[in-house]
Amino acid sequence: MVSPLHHSGTLKGRVYMVWAVALAACHVGQDYKPDGSVAPDGSTQKPGLNVTWSSNPDIPVDLGNGMTIDSATFKLDTFRVIGDAGDSQTTKSDFDITWSSNGGPSRITFANAPTGLYSRVSIQADGHIIDYSYEIKGTVKLGTTTYDYDIHDRNALNVSLMINKTLQPGGGATVRLQLQLQAAVTAVNWAAFTPDDHSIDFDTFDAQMPAFRTNLLQGFVVDPVDE
Repeated sequence: MVSPLHHSGTLKGRVYMVWAVALAACHVGQDYKPDGSVAPDGSTQKPGLNVTWSSNPDIPVDLGNGMTIDSATFKLDTFRVIGDAGDSQTTKSDFDITWSSNGGPSRITFANAPTGLYSRVSIQADGHIIDYSYEIKGTVKLGTTTYDYDIHDRNALNVSLMINKTLQPGGGATVRLQLQLQAAVTAVNWAAFTPDDHSIDFDTFDAQMPAFRTNLLQGFVVDPVDE
């Protein structure tokens, strides 16, 4: 015959065991939440496919010898992250990305991005003739005088970058892109311009623009953190 005391202890032990299992399951569920995951750079990674932007060097920047990069704006006609399932859920259209003293572009989040492998980013900056596709401003020193410069182009700029990101079911992934402008800006022969009232206007039809566009395209890269 089992004593009431022994029976009570056994029942109590079972209750404790069920409670412990329930608590452990709850704990695992909390750890799994993708919105609380941490990316390699220490930032919080949101669910879905995320895109973050940086610049190197940071903008605005003083490059020395009177040359600065103060701001850069790109009018994006389309921005696409292309994967196994295409890009129907990972395309954003008609918006600007800007680097200035106010900071850089905001994170883009495709919350409904399909799971799978993403292999390419396509960026098309296009003002459609009526507006500049991009505009970069700063200063440059020629002789003893410092001039403001304004680089603006009405031609479209098409960027294609290879990536390797996998979005798992219920998880989050981040594509980190970076703008590197220093090489493009410092490669310009600024002495070839005739300043107008202490400013230099570098536009679509200038003889140096084709070379500048080529250098600018090379300035869009995948952040080395992601490589």
